[in-house]
Amino acid sequence: VVYEGDKLFKREDEWVHEVADGLSLERGKPAGAIAVVYLTSGERITEWMPQSEIDQARSCSKSAHKDASPWKKWPGEMAKKTCLRRLMKKLPLDADKAAAIAEIETAEFGALLDRPARIGQSTATYEGSLGVDGIKNNLRDREASR
Repeated sequence: VVYEGDKLFKREDEWVHEVADGLSLERGKPAGAIAVVYLTSGERITEWMPQSEIDQARSCSKSAHKDASPWKKWPGEMAKKTCLRRLMKKLPLDADKAAAIAEIETAEFGALLDRPARIGQSTATYEGSLGVDGIKNNLRDREASR
């Protein structure tokens, strides 16, 4: 999680996150979250989510407004999880793994989010009208046609 007092910048095509005042607990309000994955191929995939997009995802969560909500108890952890979930949609996945991610999204948010998911070189879009089974079939058809 990146806070208002932190520094987030690019150096030689790589994101650098410097925490404000070292280990200070006074870092300000959350500004967003960043997730980075390094693939075995050496490719680096990065996702930045500003706080406004994290708040939007929270507002779609079924549990966000409950007293025992993890969004209320651990907002920083939920921001990390939200950013990482978005990054996972950019990863090269097979049809079953992509469908599993869609199923998790459905369970958490009640409807599939309209976000692209990269499957190898093709792109599949999670559309609420397809449902999880429709997505699985759509992705398997795309994989089979390759």
